[in-house]
Amino acid sequence: MQSLHAIAGGAAAQTDQVLYHLGERGIEWDLLPRLRRAPHPGDGLLAVRAGQAAAQRALLDFAQRQAMTPAQVAIAWLLAQDGVIAIPKAGNRASVRENAAALAHPLTADAAAGARPPVSAAEGSSRLAMI
Repeated sequence: MQSLHAIAGGAAAQTDQVLYHLGERGIEWDLLPRLRRAPHPGDGLLAVRAGQAAAQRALLDFAQRQAMTPAQVAIAWLLAQDGVIAIPKAGNRASVRENAAALAHPLTADAAAGARPPVSAAEGSSRLAMI
């Protein structure tokens, strides 16, 4: 964001789309806090992709306890984050329905916190991950 704001017209940017999910959380150190402090709401929005953190056993167990699929947990976890917009991938109608069903299972603050331990947070600031 600093580089973007340094170029002509860069300060007019309203969102920053980056890879952020349970398995890729490096933005929590620098970028996400900066976006949350933005002077007006548009600057504070962060678009993300849900990602494929579902393969981990602890996440599978958590999803079962919540009566959700791992993808639904990943989406619900993103939706529970302040200043984040989830952009889940949906390659077919079944995926669209599964993703939409995450809205029927919002994670409480306690449940969202429970989704964190199975996938460790980043150790510190890092380069933005790419797909």
